[in-house]
Amino acid sequence: MEPIPASDEKPPLPPRTPSAYQQGAQLAATMATKRRPDAPGVKFTFILYENQRRWVGLGWTTSLFAYERAAWTDEHLNPAPAKDDFELPDVEEGTARWRWVEGSKWLVEGAGDTDEGGAKASENATDGGSGWIYYDNKWQTGRRGQDGWGRYTRRRKWYRDAELVEISGSTEITPSSTPSRTQPTSNSLNTPSDPPPEYAENESLRSDNSSLKSTSRDDARMGLE
Repeated sequence: MEPIPASDEKPPLPPRTPSAYQQGAQLAATMATKRRPDAPGVKFTFILYENQRRWVGLGWTTSLFAYERAAWTDEHLNPAPAKDDFELPDVEEGTARWRWVEGSKWLVEGAGDTDEGGAKASENATDGGSGWIYYDNKWQTGRRGQDGWGRYTRRRKWYRDAELVEISGSTEITPSSTPSRTQPTSNSLNTPSDPPPEYAENESLRSDNSSLKSTSRDDARMGLE
């Protein structure tokens, strides 16, 4: 017979399903490859959950028990990267890619406009406000924005929109333009001031022959006289 586990041992967690955002992103990508080329791009909302636990003397931290969940997860409690380290997944077909919607940023569901994760929050905002949902020690009986006695765990939902675009010159890094050739100026078309060596040598020979002819004519005239 198998030994009965001790009472202080934690039961094993049930198997976790593949990441929800990976499944959803791939499904959206498959749908997009079947659309008309002139149809608008498919949009998909990527979701991450930030989880924290309260410790006596430390307050809220990202240090959680190994058997409960990671500090960042998807909706099925699969470990996920933090929002600042999150990278958009690749598309299997290779003819399209994901990119963040222009002007989008990570937002917190239920947060106030000026709270951390709010639509108008400053970069230095640290107050989560009503974006947090507070639970008991077993992640149960959650209450949004209501911290208090008996609340030892909390989480909040981050989301950001991305769109699927076909790979083309407009979605890739635009290469630098090829420099145009400079048209020659009028000065560059003029005859150079210094003739090439072979031209100068020919001119020198012509000059010597002319001087010899002139000398011969003078001698002939003196003999006749």
